[in-house]
Amino acid sequence: MGKRTRRYRREWVESGRYAGKVCAMTPALPFLPAALAAGGFVGPTPAEFARAVGDFTGNPVKVANVRHLSCKGFGDDEPTEAACSWHQRMSGKWKRYSTSVAVDGRGWHLIDEPNPER
Repeated sequence: MGKRTRRYRREWVESGRYAGKVCAMTPALPFLPAALAAGGFVGPTPAEFARAVGDFTGNPVKVANVRHLSCKGFGDDEPTEAACSWHQRMSGKWKRYSTSVAVDGRGWHLIDEPNPER
């Protein structure tokens, strides 16, 4: 198993997004207790996130143009909010961004304007 594969598997477990999909994480079961103890935050899927970015910016965003999405919940203080970072393809080049998101009865929404990261 390569270094990159281990990193992605670790990110899946630590993010909590895949805590309910034990079959997909079977090789990473040693990390499961740590992920569940971290609050079991479930962030937006790439499709939900692309829709939220498109709604905020007014420009549709294709799911294929979003990768490396990573969201970390704010914890008990703000259980419906999270800080997210991702790469987005713009004019054929991948650029890294970050922002805060929130979920309500209608789905995920950006709270802040996406910030380019360097």
